[in-house]
Amino acid sequence: MIVPLILPAPAATGTSGTGSGGVGSGNGGGGGEGGTGAGGGSPPQRIGGRISDRDYPRELSDAGISGTVGVRYRVGIDGRARECSITRSSGSAALDAHTCALIERRFRFRPSRDAGGRPVPSVIVENHSWIMPPPEPDAAKGDQ
Repeated sequence: MIVPLILPAPAATGTSGTGSGGVGSGNGGGGGEGGTGAGGGSPPQRIGGRISDRDYPRELSDAGISGTVGVRYRVGIDGRARECSITRSSGSAALDAHTCALIERRFRFRPSRDAGGRPVPSVIVENHSWIMPPPEPDAAKGDQ
């Protein structure tokens, strides 16, 4: 099971002010402008999209390429995943890029909400593991 780390998105720079903080309690970035906030609200909830074993590129699997890709992406107030970046490489640039492309194309969220119930951007940090399937029994040898 993948448990994502969810962070409030960095506040935009601008004039100082008071705003609602991100998910959690304590000081957070102001909503839209720099400032301190009271925290609270809700984290984003994924409502669509996933990555499955069928998405494993055959050419990478056949080449024995596997690994865990650490990613960081922004969830906008429209619920779309954007700005995916690699925080830990699987060792394969192709597998890393494939993972981010799938996330940005497929993942949809109910966005984070601030303490006032307004949608706010957030950042998700998580890992996706690509594990090679076990080899199929050799038909020439039969099942022994």
